Amino acid sequence: MEIRPPSILIVDDDQYIVDLVVEFLTGLSMECVGFTDPREALSCLEKRTFDLVLTDLRMGQVSGMDILRAAKDPDPAGTMVVMMTSYPTVEDAIEAMQSGVENYILKPFSLDALEHIVGVSLEKQQLARENINLKESLALYRASEALEALEAPLELTEYLRMVLEIATGELGGDSANLVLFEGASDDRRVETRIDQNRSGEENGFGNEAMLGLADRVMDESGSLVISDQEGPGPLMVLPLRSGKDLLGLLAVRRRSGSQDFTPAQARTLSIIGSGAAVAVKNARLFNSLQEQYLGAIRSLVAAVEAKDPYTRGHSEKIAHYAHLLAGQIGADQEIVDGMRVAGLLHDAGKIGVPENVLLKDGPLTDEEYTIIKEHAAMSERIVKPLHLPEHVMRAIAEHHERLDGSGYPKGLMGDEITLASRILAVVDVFDALTSDRIYRRRLSRKEAFEAIDREVLELKLDGSIVDVWKALVEDDVVIDVEALD
Repeated sequence: MEIRPPSILIVDDDQYIVDLVVEFLTGLSMECVGFTDPREALSCLEKRTFDLVLTDLRMGQVSGMDILRAAKDPDPAGTMVVMMTSYPTVEDAIEAMQSGVENYILKPFSLDALEHIVGVSLEKQQLARENINLKESLALYRASEALEALEAPLELTEYLRMVLEIATGELGGDSANLVLFEGASDDRRVETRIDQNRSGEENGFGNEAMLGLADRVMDESGSLVISDQEGPGPLMVLPLRSGKDLLGLLAVRRRSGSQDFTPAQARTLSIIGSGAAVAVKNARLFNSLQEQYLGAIRSLVAAVEAKDPYTRGHSEKIAHYAHLLAGQIGADQEIVDGMRVAGLLHDAGKIGVPENVLLKDGPLTDEEYTIIKEHAAMSERIVKPLHLPEHVMRAIAEHHERLDGSGYPKGLMGDEITLASRILAVVDVFDALTSDRIYRRRLSRKEAFEAIDREVLELKLDGSIVDVWKALVEDDVVIDVEALD
């Protein structure tokens, strides 16, 4: 990578000094710009920045202090300023040092002294930049270390909450807000909002304020630093983008009266926030693909059930039954919610069962029964790309397992079979028994539970789950049960 030469601005009302310093430093492979009119120098500083400014202290109406204030920013790795003067005073030195001047060089000075002062100042700047780079790397390291320490992948909301915590911690913020948008720019709405507040004070940043900020930063590529003078405290805002699309905003604020954020901190926020933007983009893409794939699988299930008029609607009923039963048992909410998906997809593998076996109107041969049993494992393989929660995947794969080990596909026994799988097994057997099949008529409610009770006694089905299901059916809580005898 090509190394950029240091950029130096020289300002002095003495043309001889400007020419001398420009010629000497250019000979040291530095890029130099010189002015004898300090007003022209101020105009130049409005358009570009320099690594180092060498300025005379006394130059008429515009002084070296004016040049210092225009060139200097709070960033410790920003522009370095060295004062050149023939009349140093203690008062001038104190004011200059308090304003951020790096050093003094007294006129007349030797070129060796000039080279030394310039070298020391640029070296200090380089060390400051390396320190900032280290802090930026440390911020990323802490973020990655925190994520890697987790035993399971984070949901998007949890990941973004961690991003907020890292941003406020690394940047010394008192509060932070992260919003994700939906809709086009002329109809933008807040879809998701996450807040972090360390101060306990209300930061006044509601959704409307965040939407207003979105309009303000639409054309910003990096973090926008807003000083304390513009609001109730220093604010730094980073647009989260995917290409030209504005996905959301990450905002970090300090209390009123606090020091403004520095350009280096703006870069750090950009680094921290870049991971958030990628995570949001990937999550939305994944959800879109997942929805499409789920829709395709449901179409497969519908196609399977369309082959056999006797099983049409079976998966929808199992989804409802399993969700209802899991809730009544008092299962964890994630299991309750997952039962709908497990019920809908549990028979997806039947798409691979030949119709002459699936629709056979008589007893199955051993070979045909082996083919039928393969549908559970096939269902698991079909839904694997959806990356469903483990308890949902296992319920789909294990709904034909039995407590005594006589089930399939793995012959699991007792506690090896998950709660979700045992719930799905009970309602699947119940619906199969109380539905007409090509090879037999449906059983009455009484007959179905007599058959299920025998399976409980044979240690195939979970008796405690069956008891809860019986109570739900007898209380006519379950949809479609009222149609049974």
